[in-house]
Amino acid sequence: MSVVIQPAGSSASREHYLDTVESLVNISQYQELIGNTFLDLQRVSKNGKTALWGVTPGTNDANVSKYKKLVPGDLVIFTREKKVFASAQITHLFRNKKFAEELWGKDNKNQTWEYMYALDNIEKLNLTYRELQKAIGSKIGDNFMGFRVLNRPKSEGVLELLGKPSKPPIWEIEVGTEIKRSELHDIYGGGKYGGIEPSAQTPNILIFTNPYKKSNFGYNFDEELEDGTFLYTGDGQKGNQDPRNGGNKAILEHRKTRRSLRVFESTKKQTTVRYLGEFELGSPAYESKRAPDLDKKERDVLVFNLSPVGKTKPIGKVDKEPSIGGVKRKTSEKSQNEVHIRKPSNQETFAERKEIQLQDRYKDFAKNLGHDIATIEIEIPESGIILKPDLVDFTSMEIIEVKSGVTRKYVREAIGQVLDYAFQIKQIENKVYNPVILVPGELSKDLSDLLKELKIKVIYENENTFSR
Repeated sequence: MSVVIQPAGSSASREHYLDTVESLVNISQYQELIGNTFLDLQRVSKNGKTALWGVTPGTNDANVSKYKKLVPGDLVIFTREKKVFASAQITHLFRNKKFAEELWGKDNKNQTWEYMYALDNIEKLNLTYRELQKAIGSKIGDNFMGFRVLNRPKSEGVLELLGKPSKPPIWEIEVGTEIKRSELHDIYGGGKYGGIEPSAQTPNILIFTNPYKKSNFGYNFDEELEDGTFLYTGDGQKGNQDPRNGGNKAILEHRKTRRSLRVFESTKKQTTVRYLGEFELGSPAYESKRAPDLDKKERDVLVFNLSPVGKTKPIGKVDKEPSIGGVKRKTSEKSQNEVHIRKPSNQETFAERKEIQLQDRYKDFAKNLGHDIATIEIEIPESGIILKPDLVDFTSMEIIEVKSGVTRKYVREAIGQVLDYAFQIKQIENKVYNPVILVPGELSKDLSDLLKELKIKVIYENENTFSR
C-alpha cells in the first residue's frame, strides 16, 4: 500500500475539502457528467454519497505519472498549516475533466482537478510536520508542497506513525472456509460491496465471484478450466472496461504492489462467502471479450487469467452434491470457440487452427479404415471438473491427444493430458484405453524413447497418410 501526501492548505483546496470530502458528493446529481464511471462510483458510495478529491495535471503533466502509481486501497493524508489533519482510503480512481470542472472550477493555470479519486474511511488527525518528517526521513525544511506519492519504506513509516499495523495479520483462512463478508473485511480490509477489493490494511486483493447469479453487465465469463485456472471478469459495468483503472489495475499490478489475489465465491447464504484459495496473474494476463453493458450496448470486457497458488477449491461446485463422476460419449467436432487454453497471440491461434485441421484429417483417415472414432467428456468424481480429450478411437481403445508441433514443449504437455485422461477413465469405468499422441511429423529419437518408456503410442502424419 502506498501513502499519498495531499496538500490542502490554499483557500481553494480548503473549500474543496469542505464541499466534497467533509460534506460528501451526491453522485446521482451528476450522473450525466460522470458517464460510464457512475456505476463504479455508486458501488463504492454509501447511500449514493461519496467523498471526492482530484489532482490537476500540473506543469508539464508532472502530476500525471504520480497519479498513475495509485491503486484502490492506497492511503491519502491531507496537510495544511504544518499539520496532517486527515487521512482517507482511495476506493476508486478515474479521470473526468468535465465533472471536476463542475465540482471545483479551474485553477489560476486554467487547469482542473481532473485526475480524480473517491475516498472512504475518513479519519481526523492532528500530527505535526515534524512527526511526518521523522516518519519518512525528510529534512526539517520539508513543508510537503505538492502532490506526493511515497515509496514503500516511507509509506511504511507513515503507517507506523498512524498506528496502523506495520505487520498485517497473517492470512489464516483455510481453503473452503465460509465466513461472513463483513467479518472478512473487518479482519483483512477492503471494501464490502465490490467484486475486486484491494485492502489498505493488508497485502491482499479480495476478489469475489458469484456462481449462482447471471449478470446483466457481461460478467458471465467467470469459469474454472480443467487445469484449475480461473477466468475472472474485470471491473466496470458500463462502457469498455479499462485495464488502467480501479480493480483491474490492482489485479494487473498485484506483483508490483506485493499483494496476494484471494478469491471468494458467494454461497446460498447472502451474507456469507467461501474462500477458494490464492491465485496469481497468469500469462497472458487477460483477454478482451465482447459483451453487453448495463445499457445493452456491446463493449470490451476484460477476462483475467488467474492461476492457482497451492491448494484451491473448485469454483461453483461446493454447494452441490459431490459429483459421482462419469464418462459421456460426444461428437468430436471442435471449433475455435471450444478451446480450453488461453490464446494470447495470433501465433497461438494459428497453432490451434493447425491442431484442429490435423485432428480432422486423422479422424477421416481412421473412419476410412472402419474405426469408430469420436470423443468423450470425463467428469471427475467429487469436484465435477470436466476433461475433454481430443479424440477417442473406440475400435482400437485409444485415447488421443492432438498437438500441432513436435517439439519437447508440445510432447510434455500431451504426456500429462493423455495419461490423466486414461487414468480417470480407468478409475471411473474400469476400462483401459491406450494413451496416444497425434503429431504432424516424426519425433526426435529422445522424445520417441521417452514415450516408449511411458507406454504412450505416437501417431504422426507422413505425407498423405499416418504412421505409428
